[in-house]
Amino acid sequence: VPFSNVGRMVRQPGYSQIMHHNQKRMIQITADVVEGVTNSRRVNETLLADFADLPERYPGYTLDLGGEFEDTTESLTAMMRAFAITLILIYVILGGLFQSFLQPLIVMFAVPFSFIGVVVGFFVMGMPMGMFSTIGIIALSGIVVNDSLILIDFINRERARGRGRQDSILRAGVARLRPILLTSITTILGL
Repeated sequence: VPFSNVGRMVRQPGYSQIMHHNQKRMIQITADVVEGVTNSRRVNETLLADFADLPERYPGYTLDLGGEFEDTTESLTAMMRAFAITLILIYVILGGLFQSFLQPLIVMFAVPFSFIGVVVGFFVMGMPMGMFSTIGIIALSGIVVNDSLILIDFINRERARGRGRQDSILRAGVARLRPILLTSITTILGL
């Protein structure tokens, strides 16, 4: 049977390759961000906002952002996991050092207060959070823990000498202010 009796041949463009990701067909769109005009975070936020209703309009289709956005998300997730593990380890070490369950918590509660300055600083400067700023926040947490240790240790020594709690706290604030500032400034400059 000749082919012309059962069908006809038409030439038209086709796919040069079919790509898959996680065992699903995908269409990959790439672009470079023009430095100084925008950044990848803003572009990705705009894409997510513009295509938020994609699954409703086209069932079966999803939007996955990769590249720098995916790398940053993975890195931030790993950093947050490491930060949580670090906090637990710091608590355990301080618990053994101070032989107390309460005093390590006092040291740990100082860390969230340091984030107030971070938020204000980024708001005033009008800068977005990035990878290096996240690393800086983790370093800041270490500085805050160190400063808290200096205060708590001085308070404990004053209490061991027989001073009252309030008097020990006031003396620690006055006597350890300069060493705390010098330690913090040298650490920040070193970083």
